[in-house]
Amino acid sequence: MSKGRFTRLSLLSDDMDDADFDTETADARPLEEDDQRQLALDLLLDAWDDALAAGVSADIVASAALYAAFSDMVDVLGEDNVADMADNLAERIRHGEFTLHRTHH
Repeated sequence: MSKGRFTRLSLLSDDMDDADFDTETADARPLEEDDQRQLALDLLLDAWDDALAAGVSADIVASAALYAAFSDMVDVLGEDNVADMADNLAERIRHGEFTLHRTHH
C-alpha cells in the first residue's frame, strides 16, 4: 500500500520496547489498529515537519500528502469506494471537522 514510502526500520516508534521487536526476523509484532493509526500519524507529521524545514511550502506538502493518500486508497479500495468516501468531504470540511483553529466572526 505504501509503495515503499516508510520502509526503514529506524521509523519504528522510539517508545516501542525491545520485546516488541524480533531481532531474529527483523519484524515488529503486529500493532493494534489504534496503535497503527497513532504511529502512522506520528510518522506522517514528522515527514511533514521535515518537508517544511527543507523549504517546501505547507500547501505543497498538503497537496502531496492528499495525492499520496488518495492514490494509495484507490489502489487498495478501488475508485468507486474512494469516490463515495470523498463525496462527503466537502460537507465535513464546511462543518469544521478538519478545522484545528477556529476563528469567530
